[in-house]
Amino acid sequence: MSKRATIALGVVALGAVGVVGALHLPGGRGLLARAGGCPVAGSHATAALVEPARHAALASQRGAADAPARPALGFELDRTTHADVMAWAAREHVACEDVRDGLVQCSGVPAAALGAGADGAVEVLSLGFDTHARLVNLSTLRSHLSEQAAKATLHDVASRLEAQIGPPASGAVDTSRLAEVGAASLTSLRYRYRDYFAEVVAMRAGDGSEGVVREHYMSARD
Repeated sequence: MSKRATIALGVVALGAVGVVGALHLPGGRGLLARAGGCPVAGSHATAALVEPARHAALASQRGAADAPARPALGFELDRTTHADVMAWAAREHVACEDVRDGLVQCSGVPAAALGAGADGAVEVLSLGFDTHARLVNLSTLRSHLSEQAAKATLHDVASRLEAQIGPPASGAVDTSRLAEVGAASLTSLRYRYRDYFAEVVAMRAGDGSEGVVREHYMSARD
């Protein structure tokens, strides 16, 4: 992925959910460093440091109503534990590792391992946990997609979310934008409930040969 593309996606994440979302993107840490750094970024961050940042990001964006459902690709926000995730990884033969306290990263996750809700294999799956080792933050990244694959993935993810939890709070998925390249191709949607956040971001990076789709699901419960 080009440096410009990762910065653009990082900026979207920062505007949408604060520093926690950005840390789950390739290049996100570099983006934060260029912005003056972040006290919760990097391998030395702990769940105890990240939690206040997550709650601060939630405070100004939380919706008024509870979500009708809180889909998270087969995981349960606030209930799935770190031990549950590691057991799932072993059972599904998925490579996962603790990249820092409170953050597990998995690579090359097949769609079947994420249940019926998944739309294509996931290149990177990141799972963030609170201080009680409960899942509160989940993101996926699919990259190296052709234009048509990016459009299909974006459409499928957006359609699944709308069927489960209704229309987004802001944004609208426009697959036609993925015929463009760079910033002009960027399209996103956001859900903001009192107890749940979700977003989908997609774009075509570099020379247009690489489509990128990112999903993000986060608990908004205190």
